[in-house]
Amino acid sequence: MKKQIVLLLMIAATLIACEKSPFDYRNKYVGNYNFTNVYTNVDSAGTISNATTAYLGRAKTDGENKMIIQFEANKSQSLRIDEEGNVYNSCDTYIGRFESESRFQAVLSGQSCPTEGIDENSSIAIVGDRKF
Repeated sequence: MKKQIVLLLMIAATLIACEKSPFDYRNKYVGNYNFTNVYTNVDSAGTISNATTAYLGRAKTDGENKMIIQFEANKSQSLRIDEEGNVYNSCDTYIGRFESESRFQAVLSGQSCPTEGIDENSSIAIVGDRKF
């Protein structure tokens, strides 16, 4: 009987000592996405021009509360994601959201926050559908 109690205590101590990995709410968004990107530019005369591209990109976790969204071959952004799927740029401005576990929408703009590769007269509307 004494051996059984010691054995149970050892098993209990082992189970309690095992550190559980915390749940990461961002994991449900990780994966490959078919991105459609609409580039909009307004020149000094006020003329608006648009260009649309498509790219198979990726969303992956990046540090605490952030994800890297690679929406073009050489373009990616590290964005903060909250538990509701809302997306914020480096200036902590709301720019879009994960509408579901399989759909991402955001607008990057040089006006809302200085962004590498985007001047203040340009924006990129990004829509991504997860590829399963």
